[in-house]
Order: sequence, then C-alpha cells, then structure tokens
Amino acid sequence: MLLVKEMKELEGFKWHSLWTSHIGCIKGCTDYLDLGISLPWIYGGTGHAFVMNIHEELCPSGPTAWGALMLFELAPNLGYKTDGVLSFKEGKGGCTEWEDAPKAAWDFVKKKLDANIPVYGWELEIPEFYCIHGYDETGYYYNGCLAPGGKGPAPWQELGQTEIGVLDVTAIHPGEHAPPEKVVKDAFQKALWFAENPEGFVYPKYASGLKAYDLWMKFLDGSLEYHEGHAHGIGYNAEVWHECRKYAVDFLYEAKDKVGQHLELFDQAIEHYSTVRDNMECFAKLYPFVTRQQEQLNDPEHRAEGVKYLEAARDAEEKGLAVLKKIVAVL
Repeated sequence: MLLVKEMKELEGFKWHSLWTSHIGCIKGCTDYLDLGISLPWIYGGTGHAFVMNIHEELCPSGPTAWGALMLFELAPNLGYKTDGVLSFKEGKGGCTEWEDAPKAAWDFVKKKLDANIPVYGWELEIPEFYCIHGYDETGYYYNGCLAPGGKGPAPWQELGQTEIGVLDVTAIHPGEHAPPEKVVKDAFQKALWFAENPEGFVYPKYASGLKAYDLWMKFLDGSLEYHEGHAHGIGYNAEVWHECRKYAVDFLYEAKDKVGQHLELFDQAIEHYSTVRDNMECFAKLYPFVTRQQEQLNDPEHRAEGVKYLEAARDAEEKGLAVLKKIVAVL
C-alpha cells in the first residue's frame, strides 16, 4: 500500500525576482496577501533603497551582512506587520537559543502556513532569502534565487546549519498603513542614521554611506592581488546597489506624488539620486555579475573607469543625503 505524502502549500505564493532577495520576498508576501503595495514603496519605505553596505574587499556578503532591523521597524508604516524566529550560532542577540531554533522555526512556519500567512527565510539554498510556500513531514518547499519554480523539501532540521550560522524565518501579516508623510520621514531618518555607520549595525570591515564608496574605490586602487572571488563580489555588489538606487528614484517619484508638498525638495532629491542610479548602472555594466572576468580587475584602465563612476555616484549621494535631511526637517 502506497502512503500519500501530505503537503500544505500556499498556491501562487512566490518571490518577486530581484537582486535584493530580502525585498523580493517581502514583495512576494505582500502580493500574496493582496495588500496592493508597490515595489518602490516597499523598497524605499523600508529604507533599503537608500542603504549601502560594502566590505573592504567587496565580499558578496555586503548586501546581506548588516543589521537590517529597519526593515522590520518600518514595516507597520507600509501596511504589514512581521514576526518570526531568529537565532545565531555564535549568540548575537537572537530571539531563540541556537539548539532550539530549528524546531522553533519548524513549528512557527507550519503554524503560519496553516493559517495562510506567508513566510520567508534565510539560506534555504544559497545565502539569500527565499519564500517558503509549503511544507510536508520532511521539511520546507521554497522558491527564490536558483529556485524560481520551487524546490523542496529541505529538511527542517538542517535550516541554518551552515558555516554562516544564522537561522531566520519571518512571517508577514496584514496591517494598517501610515500616512505617506510618516512613511517618507521615518524611512529617510533611518537611511540617514544608517549612513553614519552605527555601531552594531554596520559590522567590522564593512562601511555604509559615503564611507562605503570610499572603501569601494580603495578596493580598486590596485593594492590587492585580485582573484575570482573578488570578481564575484564586485559584480554582485554592483548589481544590488544599482538596483537599490533605481528604486530609490522610483520611490522618490511616488513619495512626491503622495505627499504632494515640498515638491522642490523632492525634485532635488530625484535629480541627485538619478545621478547616483545612472553612474551605478554604468559601473554594473563595467563589472557585470553574470559575465564577470577576473581580467577586468587586473586591468588598471578598467579600474580607473570604475573609480570615475563611483566618484560621481558618491558626490551625488552626498548631495542627495543632504536633501533627505531637509525633507525630514519639513515633514
């Protein structure tokens, strides 16, 4: 007699394909709940569109290795709430003891999916975020980077049991959104705060804000012996941070329309962040992730052209941050 495997699945729940997989998963959750929140509004309203986090050797961990608490703190402004299970193998203040975390996450995910509440999690496959669209008695079914059509089951006991040592699952619940003025002001305040390299949120050997650009340009000064890992890291960072600034501009346009006042300041911010976006796009084309080549880093002329784009982006970002500060003051 064949046993029928029972599986719970949220039909139609899938990530939104983005370089920034965390935002892609949040967008997938809000779409599943039919909350009607635009992608730029999520990207900018969480502050993520204005973030930059760079490792001194352009490690591909830069886009994810930072204290992203703002994404959860700002969520209620956008019309959704979060809860979850977070644990660190090395004990960095997570909510659950490491030994208990796999079972706690398993129970949490099953409870949420049974209630048709979408959940996403960290490193179901590679070090990215994934939508968890189902489960059976063995483990999780997920979709996301390298798994666009879905994969599984990933044994529930193995979640987080990697060299990185982080277990993180988050559920998204419907909520009430805040007025656009509050969404914008709070997001800009968090972006400005993070750009100042707050201790405990920006980790050793990483930098945010204008210092991130400085680390990036120093990386290209030719003092390192570049290898394939560096080519991987610089391409990935280029794609992620270009995407962030693209949605920063889109968010500013949406914010200008929704707030409906201080239009001159919003126009200034749009101008500056459009310059950042355009230069980051040029840089990403210079160091593409998919077709990356180590020779691009070994070539001093190639590196010099990259520095030119980063310098222009940094100058514009400095002006843009100053305008965000002015917008915060008048809202």
